[in-house]
Amino acid sequence: MLNELIFNWALCMRLALWVWVSAAFLLGKKVPRWYKPSCYAIYLMVGISMLLIGIGKANIANPIMLLAVFVAPILQIIAIYKTPTIGRTLQIVLILGFCLSILLIILAILAVLFPVQNNSQIPIYLSRLTDFVNPLVMLSIIVFQNRLARKELLEVKAALTETQLRSEYETKLLKDRRTLIDMLTHELKNPLASIGLAIDTLSQSIDSNSPHDQRRLKNINRSISNMDAIIERCNLMNLIDQKSLPFSPSEINVREFISNIIENLQCENQAILSIQGNTFIHTDPQFLHIILSNLIENSLKYSSADSKITIRAQTFFINGHSGIRITIANPVPPELAPEPHSLFHRFYRHPLAQKTRGSGLGLYICKELCAVLGGAIQYQYINHDATFTIELPQ
Repeated sequence: MLNELIFNWALCMRLALWVWVSAAFLLGKKVPRWYKPSCYAIYLMVGISMLLIGIGKANIANPIMLLAVFVAPILQIIAIYKTPTIGRTLQIVLILGFCLSILLIILAILAVLFPVQNNSQIPIYLSRLTDFVNPLVMLSIIVFQNRLARKELLEVKAALTETQLRSEYETKLLKDRRTLIDMLTHELKNPLASIGLAIDTLSQSIDSNSPHDQRRLKNINRSISNMDAIIERCNLMNLIDQKSLPFSPSEINVREFISNIIENLQCENQAILSIQGNTFIHTDPQFLHIILSNLIENSLKYSSADSKITIRAQTFFINGHSGIRITIANPVPPELAPEPHSLFHRFYRHPLAQKTRGSGLGLYICKELCAVLGGAIQYQYINHDATFTIELPQ
């Protein structure tokens, strides 16, 4: 009696096991939505059948189990067929193997329900045959998973090789660009210095009362300064890409610092400065000077002569840490407003601002230097104002 009970339970559990094995394999693929609930329904039917068999209600359990045995293979076959990520060969192997295994289970159940005289060992033979078929299907799944893993490994290896080659190529490009910029810096700065010296000498011999001559000298000096600034920005971009910027922080009075920049740019009449008291920040003064000078100079460049530039600075607290928020805003017509997604890319120039002098590196350098200082910069177009906000740790 006990052996018969265990055998019947084993037949029930075998069906549940195969549904579970199939589900464990298929649920990682793109199976239909109904598949997972249908597996739970089969588990429930198997559990009810085992419970009924255990309390001696085999006459009720057998029809439920037979229904599960007939429904389960149909559901599994449809799910396997509907899964697009399984190869056609594996689909055929799994469907045939699953059908054969379930067929043997059905025959074993029928042999128990309708025993043949003098052949009481038939259910055992069928069970042994099922034990032979099951590992074959399992082996098919393992072989498929192994091939899939090898394919993914080869793809990862190829991606790593491509990444390594790209990294070596980019490293070579950076090295070549550094060499080129170093050469240009040397070859251009010396002539520019000579031209500047010659202009200073020439200005002493030119009639100082001639507005035309003075204007031409001023334009020449401005052009020399612009070229020198572009060379310096290219050199700074080079240092940023190589992550070799020297960081030397010190205590800075924000009001005095920004006031000095405004004075150097000679824009006292256009700048409106709003700073809360004597605010201090501990950061690199050279980097902060480059960031603020670029932003204020851009505001002057792309604003009309009679417009005002608003510069605000205030402290803020986040997650228990204090910082400084500096906002620079200037009025800009909507058609000249920068594109937020491209604004901080290197060499970005607004299509309508191509005639305005500039290298397209200023805002890229600002973004990278803010990151070096542990902060961030963002841009917003608010009420016809181009607004740049810098947040730096205090």
